[in-house]
Amino acid sequence: MAKRPLMPAWRKRINSHELFGHDSIDSLGYDWSRVADPDAGPRYPLRVYLPQSTEDIATAVRECNRLGVRPVVRSKGHSSNDLVVVEGGTVIALEKHNRVLSLDRSALTVTTQSGAQLSDVDEYLAAFDLGLPVIGDHAHITVGGFTSVGGITASSFRHGLFVDNVLEVEYVTWDGEVASASRAESPDLLNRILMGLGREGVVSTVTSRVVPARKFSTIWRNRQSHHRSLEDFLVDSHRLMADPPDEARFMKGLFVDFGRACFGEFSLFVDTRPTLVARAVNTVAYT
Repeated sequence: MAKRPLMPAWRKRINSHELFGHDSIDSLGYDWSRVADPDAGPRYPLRVYLPQSTEDIATAVRECNRLGVRPVVRSKGHSSNDLVVVEGGTVIALEKHNRVLSLDRSALTVTTQSGAQLSDVDEYLAAFDLGLPVIGDHAHITVGGFTSVGGITASSFRHGLFVDNVLEVEYVTWDGEVASASRAESPDLLNRILMGLGREGVVSTVTSRVVPARKFSTIWRNRQSHHRSLEDFLVDSHRLMADPPDEARFMKGLFVDFGRACFGEFSLFVDTRPTLVARAVNTVAYT
């Protein structure tokens, strides 16, 4: 077993909110919409299940069927559109269903429970110089969350969505039965589960691809281009997205229209030597 690296402070700096946390019981009454509306009131459920295994999930679903209730499924509540909140209803909360189950270093795959945070999975993989090809830009995004909605990030131009890297899923049907689907044996079923928002059941475990990576020690240089008009920004970003440079690891575009003034920035991230100066610049820029 390789020695686990010290977790850098980056995880503390990738939250897009500062006014609330995910680790309070109060969070069960909210979804991501409170970022846009901090004054929104809570909608607390009456019944909460905290499964720690696939069988726990199956037990919870079967009990809900006996009670005649349809639960909503959530972990950290990053969905909106009322997908993970139900006032006076029933919630299956996957926060404790969060372990890394296995790593196949020869096949370059990892299997995790669906409530595992992607940042925690990446930290585990870092001990083996591996990483997830697609990871959210927020510390609390989970494997099951991305499996249910797609999952996109600045590396998606190279690796696709998170779900494009999912090879197999174990899930619990709404009848309370444990089932599975894989790209090799049941691709049509797998495709119905991926980005399915839980229509087929509760995602329990996910096997996905990993890639060789040293995410916590690699330094990237940001090649930026700036634009004062939307037309110039679209021309430049389309050129780079249509034919990405071989050395590009990540790409990100941003355009803001202030009315009388516009500003566009397109960033292309490439490897650079991890010199002391590069590390210092990286630390200052990230902070």
